Amino acid sequence: MTDLPLVKTTDINLASYLLCIGFAIMGIDNQIPKRATFYFKKSPELMQRINAYWDKSLKIIPLDLSHARKEILSRVYQNAGSKKRQPEQS
Repeated sequence: MTDLPLVKTTDINLASYLLCIGFAIMGIDNQIPKRATFYFKKSPELMQRINAYWDKSLKIIPLDLSHARKEILSRVYQNAGSKKRQPEQS
């Protein structure tokens, strides 16, 4: 893939949350039908936000989360023809 340290998740809600709070999706892998894998650049802040997500200690505007989820689903369906998009180099 790439030499960047990445965090991957198949949890679309977690990916939507991370996108909503400003983390860029570095890549999407659609090789498994109906299960996309999302890649994010690993950082201490990203890991703190992921922990907050799982600890249920975050606050977010539901409409913002809904828009982020729609954007992700759009990317997944747009990417479905190629099946895999490599994480971008930074």
